[in-house]
Amino acid sequence: MIGEPACRPARVGAIGADLDACDRLLAHHLGAAVQRFGAAALDVIDLPPLISPADSQVDPEQIRVAAVLLWAREVEEAGLPSFVEALAEGLVRGRLILPLTTGADRLMRYYRAKDERFGRDERRAVYARAFGEPGDRAHSFPSLFEQMVKILASIGRAGKTESLLPWQARLRIVGRQLGEQLSASAGIAAFAARDIVAHIRQAVEILHDADVAQALGSAGIWTMIRVNGGAIAGREFNPMPYLVRARAGQQILSWLADAVPSLESPDTLVDRVHPVVEAAQTWEATPV
Repeated sequence: MIGEPACRPARVGAIGADLDACDRLLAHHLGAAVQRFGAAALDVIDLPPLISPADSQVDPEQIRVAAVLLWAREVEEAGLPSFVEALAEGLVRGRLILPLTTGADRLMRYYRAKDERFGRDERRAVYARAFGEPGDRAHSFPSLFEQMVKILASIGRAGKTESLLPWQARLRIVGRQLGEQLSASAGIAAFAARDIVAHIRQAVEILHDADVAQALGSAGIWTMIRVNGGAIAGREFNPMPYLVRARAGQQILSWLADAVPSLESPDTLVDRVHPVVEAAQTWEATPV
């Protein structure tokens, strides 16, 4: 079976572990880029595809980048990094009054560096290119991803005496179609993913700053975002469902990347208790 170790579920809310998983996926992609194009790939923003169309239409490394971006899209809806962006801007522009000392200096430095990273609209454009706008059924990703989630979840619900061969066959077809679609989103996607992950990590570190945390109520970062979202960012956040989906989505696409070599072989892709089946059932059961 494909990709089992990478799909083990972890505790929801442990964003540090999620960020580390993103870093590993992106390091895998960058290593493949260096192998394909040489050290010059380290400085290229708009990378060409890592595979030749004559060899395959499915690039597992680009799917790994998509796994990171899907995670980041859901974390964006959970409140990061947009909450910290709003916090910094509000303080700098005098719209927010908070009892900060050293934390104010840190937020000021963060705000001044805003033009060096992807802004909110730019991030949303990256997500839209890869996955479509919310509710956009014309983009191929939502339908294909939904089909794959349904197939994986159905495998988990299948009876012990029920043959999984029809589900496996459908999973190969949909997996390849989804892999081809995600493989077509090369270019700036990997660079954007690295920038966004680094930005989210920086935002987490700011909320962990003792001075900032005390000013916001000294709770966990997601509680601080949920409690203070309306006053600071002008919108209410409900982080937990998006965090659940973030991890599940990352696990599903990471599994697909690992499974690419077996999509054309008779190997069993998953069984009823495979961790990616649990991830699919979790995604399916978590409405937002």
